Amino acid sequence: MSTPNKKAWPLNPSRQPYPCNQWYVAALSTEVGRTPLARKILGTDVVLYRTTDGTPVALYDRCPHRSLPLSMGELVDDEIQCAYHGMRFDTQGACVAIPGQCAISGALRHATSYPLVEKSLWIWIWMGDAGRADPALIPDHRYLHLDDPAFRPEPLFSMQIDCNFQLCHENLIDLTHLTYLHKGAFETGGVDIVDTTSHLDVGDNTVRLTYTYRNLLVEPTYAAISGFAAGTRINRTLVTETLVPSLCLICNTYTSPDEPVTPPKIWSTPFAMTPRDTRSTNYFFVSSANYDLVYTDEAKAQIHETFMQDKVALEKIQQVFDESDPDFEYEFSVKADAGALRVRRMIQAMALAESRDPVSGQ
Repeated sequence: MSTPNKKAWPLNPSRQPYPCNQWYVAALSTEVGRTPLARKILGTDVVLYRTTDGTPVALYDRCPHRSLPLSMGELVDDEIQCAYHGMRFDTQGACVAIPGQCAISGALRHATSYPLVEKSLWIWIWMGDAGRADPALIPDHRYLHLDDPAFRPEPLFSMQIDCNFQLCHENLIDLTHLTYLHKGAFETGGVDIVDTTSHLDVGDNTVRLTYTYRNLLVEPTYAAISGFAAGTRINRTLVTETLVPSLCLICNTYTSPDEPVTPPKIWSTPFAMTPRDTRSTNYFFVSSANYDLVYTDEAKAQIHETFMQDKVALEKIQQVFDESDPDFEYEFSVKADAGALRVRRMIQAMALAESRDPVSGQ
């Protein structure tokens, strides 16, 4: 029996580095309110909350006095008050009140805050060099169908998946696993995705796979999540597109073979994957459609169940890698992996370029 050769493996997906000078999704807009929310982002503990006028705020989740997480405290107007000794910090992280004394030492005037931008259903954060936090670099939300009056965006869920964010990317860019891991839950019916030839397109920071189907009958399982009646005949174009380093857009376009002049119906599902650290990911799922797509409780439960199947599989893969010798190459790739391998190289190149940039300080 042959054994793998020991060698350096630069594209190990369980240890993919992440660039810091990028916009990442910190939370769904619906997750952040007047109760402090703790979240780990790019290896850093962050506390998120809203001011009285609804503006989101992000601070380093640590009181600079005795290091209790600020997320354990409470809000006093627009300031966050530490639960340990009652010190209060404003939206820029500056200490503005110390019980029992008037003077505030200089060391407490420089708590870290992070640039935030709220767009549609997401709150974006910049964890790198704040001087480079240009909101124009946030992905085009109209392209994602989240900022288009013809579409109705809706947040579905967020979850923590304990694996490297690269594994989450690969789960979404290669949809052939739907046939087996989810047993057709997201397949229209009649033709399995694994048996459909895809077309690969690669841009500067994008990787896109397109699957095309004709004359399919919608099966009951797919009807429950897509909004089409079971037995409806449709044409379907399925596109999964990675926008490195943190997004994947899965977009379905439906036309009717029986009514070819009817405008296309589009169901867009953008996913955001924000590294918590190199072995854990904050995962956000939203939806937007230009037709009457209503998520029943049954449909939401079905969708959540399928993504829990992904969570279980991806966490097990991470565990296998973590318990293996990192210098052995324990995987081989097939034709369907072409897109995933492109994504690996793109993200690695971004992280490597940043590490070599003396201005970034990374």
